[in-house]
Order: sequence, then structure tokens, then C-alpha cells
Amino acid sequence: MLEAALKFQKAFELLETVDSKYVEELTPQSENDTRRSSKVRGVPTEMDWEYAKDLLPFLQIFYDSTVKMSGSRYVTGNVYMNEIFGIGGLLNSFQESDDFGLSTMVGNMKKKYDKYWDNVERINILILIAVVLDPRHKLSYVQWAIDEAYDPKNAKMLKVKAEKVLHSLFDFYSAEKSPHKEVISHNQFREMDKMDVDAITVKGASDYMHAKYSQKADTLDSTHNKTELDIYLMKMKEDFHCPNFHILDWWRDNAHRFQILAAIARDVLAIPMSTVAFESAFSTGGRVLDSFRSSLTPRMVEAIICGQDWLRKGIQPIDLEESITELEEMESGLTVEHSIINIED
Repeated sequence: MLEAALKFQKAFELLETVDSKYVEELTPQSENDTRRSSKVRGVPTEMDWEYAKDLLPFLQIFYDSTVKMSGSRYVTGNVYMNEIFGIGGLLNSFQESDDFGLSTMVGNMKKKYDKYWDNVERINILILIAVVLDPRHKLSYVQWAIDEAYDPKNAKMLKVKAEKVLHSLFDFYSAEKSPHKEVISHNQFREMDKMDVDAITVKGASDYMHAKYSQKADTLDSTHNKTELDIYLMKMKEDFHCPNFHILDWWRDNAHRFQILAAIARDVLAIPMSTVAFESAFSTGGRVLDSFRSSLTPRMVEAIICGQDWLRKGIQPIDLEESITELEEMESGLTVEHSIINIED
């Protein structure tokens, strides 16, 4: 709306020449003028227009982020962290603006942002896992983003937690995929890498060093002792700027290589990041609740929807001809019941 209004700045300025009452109607005559709404502040001044121009790019950021995070027809899990952390970084930048009004407004917004995102213990780790499952980002990008968003202490805590959840998820899905096979967890692989060469027969210091190096080389050159997760994280990332990249297509095409991770991606990327679809976020029409996009219990959702239907439904005439048979049966039943009661008395 603000973007559209800016295009008609000259029209607003020339409106007074066409409508002599324009300025008078929008300007309060006095502080005690109760005839006009309390929201009336007069016609836009030159300063108001300049402020709107400066504010528009800032508001555009939030609009674009809302579109990306609130879509209902595409994956949103792998973009959520980028948008949230990006907004936090931009708020910090705008807070240092020379514009006092903008800086004050952003300062208040930053307080609300920190209320939800400053406490790393309350962050849902799955929003980070979803980015790890994006082959354009993976774990290294998530770790960098966390370092950018938080102080060293909180960043370290969040990174450790994210890695722990990632490996726990992988171990759980590995067991689900191979229930009758012995599943070696990620931690067990690390223990295998730490095995010494005590069992190897060596004849001297040189033999010991060569044996030690051979064991290390086998670990580096072979994927035998690496999990599917290790191989995925070591694999070269996809081009982030590829315009035709679709994350679901990528996992479909690579499911034969990363069967366990593909199963994790299928479940994690299916989670909607917003309980309000973009189609409704900027709509002035009635909101629609359903059991999949609401934190309410199904019974409460049903009560709200039924109540809304009853309130909106107008009075409709009853067609007695269509219901006459049913009404006669009801009336006959009441007559028989009344007769039985009289006999018993």
C-alpha cells in the first residue's frame, strides 16, 4: 500500500486545487475536535513522504521474508534460518542508522526479536537441521551463520547441540532402515578411527611410523569407515546461485546414494515453518483454521469453525414439503409415546 501511495505523491499535492475541502477535512481544527477520528493527523507533509521513501526498502525485507517463510506450496524449512538470522543482522545494521526515527523504531523491533531468538536453549534445532539437509549449505554454513548471529559462548552451545541432534537423528533413522542389522553409530566410527596400532607387529621405529601412516591413509582415502552422513558433509556443495535448483528434486535424484539422509530430509523438509499460510498472512478476509496449521486441539478447532458458521449463516426459509415425511414420523412417535405414558398412569 505504501509503495502504491508513493507513486501518487504529486496527485496528493495537486488534490487541493481540485477539492478545496481536502485539507480542511483531514486537519483537526483543535485538540478538542471530537468530530474527527483520533487517527487523523492532517495531510502528508514533505517530511512524511521522505520518511515513507526511506521506510519502504526496510518494510520490503519483511514482506519478502514473509512470502518465503509462509508459503504452503513449496518447502520452507531450508530457508527459515537464513531469513530469521538475516533479519537479525539487518536490524543490527539499521539500528546504527543516522536517522533517529528509524533507529528508534528498529531498536524496539530488535528487542522483540531478541525476546524470541536470543535464548539459544529455546531454538528448535530442526530449523538448523533443515539447512544442513540443503546440499547448497550443509553443516559448515550453519556453523558460520550461528557464529554470525550469537556471541561465542552461545554460538558454541548451539553448534554442539545442533551436531548432537544431527548425529542422533542419523543413528535413529539408521536403526529404522536396518532393524535386523548391527548399526554402527557415528560415535562408534570415531572410536574406530582412534584405534592404535598396538596389534600390528612392528620391527622398529620406522616400521611403526609406516604402519601408523598406513592406518591414517586408509581412513582418509577410503569411505569404508565413514558414515553416509560423513560422505554427504564432505561432498562438494551445490551452487547456491543455481536458478533451477529444487531441493526435493535433488533428494529424489540422490536418494540411492544417501538412503538414510533422504528419509530424514523427507520428514524434516515436510514441516511447515509457519502456522499461517502466505495466502492468508496479507489477506483482509476471514481467517481459516484447520487441524494441521493450528496449535489448538482438534476439538477446539471444530468448535471455532462451527461457531463461525453459525454466526455467519443467515436465516434460511424451511421447505416444509421436503421435510413433511420426517415431521409426520416425529409427530407420530410423540403421539405413541404420550399414549403409553397415559396407560401407565
